[in-house]
Amino acid sequence: NSETRWSTGRAAQAGDWFEIELPGMTTIAGLRLRNSQIPEEFPFGYEVRLSVNGQQWSAPVAEGHGTIGITEIAFAPAPARFIRITNTKYHRKTPWSIDGVEVLLPAPRATVAGQ
Repeated sequence: NSETRWSTGRAAQAGDWFEIELPGMTTIAGLRLRNSQIPEEFPFGYEVRLSVNGQQWSAPVAEGHGTIGITEIAFAPAPARFIRITNTKYHRKTPWSIDGVEVLLPAPRATVAGQ
């Protein structure tokens, strides 16, 4: 949805961040960042931190380099109400943008029949 697309609006800088507030505490296991409108505007470097109150943040739960179109970020399941994705690399001309975000929940645990 072009009306909800987020962009830095200028060349990506280390320290640019995007924050998500969930409706309540949720155990999460990853994120999917979509860049379908301008696929090359992915984070050239990122880190993800979590918070239960929006004031105190975890150490990075994930660090990496984004990919064209969709950046998938997986990490160990952890409780959070706030998620902050921070760009960690400068790019001399390309902005960082996000068309959509999916918050990934942990996979359901398998159960053995009869237990």
